[in-house]
Amino acid sequence: MNVELHLDPRPPAAALEDLISRHGPARVAAALLGVLAARLRPSRRRSADDLSGWLRRDIGLDPLDKSPEYWKFLP
Repeated sequence: MNVELHLDPRPPAAALEDLISRHGPARVAAALLGVLAARLRPSRRRSADDLSGWLRRDIGLDPLDKSPEYWKFLP
């Protein structure tokens, strides 16, 4: 495994000052608010039952059971 970990030895305040000097305080604040707002939004996870038959087949899931024929239950 070829992984190198590059940690920034500076304190977080110095890294934040560097970001502000590069991009400006408004963009850094907007990015921070965007990250914080993303945590408040509900996730968009979908159930496997919501997937189409084609997509279910493509990813290796079994097809959904067909719904029962309602006319067989009528008297």
